[in-house]
Amino acid sequence: MSDRYIFTIGFIPKGRNIERIICGDPESCGTVEVNLVIENNTISCLELPNMQIPDCSDEELAKKNSAINAAIAEKFLQVFKADKEKIVSVLEAAFTHFLGDGSSGKIRKVADQDDCGEFANKAAKYDNLYYVRYQYESDDEVVNEEVIVINQ
Repeated sequence: MSDRYIFTIGFIPKGRNIERIICGDPESCGTVEVNLVIENNTISCLELPNMQIPDCSDEELAKKNSAINAAIAEKFLQVFKADKEKIVSVLEAAFTHFLGDGSSGKIRKVADQDDCGEFANKAAKYDNLYYVRYQYESDDEVVNEEVIVINQ
């Protein structure tokens, strides 16, 4: 069996009065999400089946101005309807936090493995922001899970 990372990248639209965000359930929450899977140094996206990016290392993903992050952002334009620079910024912040050498002040941890990918959004605190759920799987078991919100 192999190890893999799953990144659920989501956006919370403004004005939807969503009090509880459930990663992996965008229909009931009114969020917009995509799921990246990194396995055997290849990135794929569950929502975009034609997206395959081979030869991706953790170091390359966590690097500032990475060509791979720009390529991923280009594919996500159709999903998030945001500018490419904003999507690249979200990817860089998430990959640096989870795969690199730490995080910036843009990150706020909102859930861990015990929360099963759910977090509160009381008083629309995180509206108009992106969130990322990170899951690390080994032998088909979730070993680590965390959700962050990225302040833009």
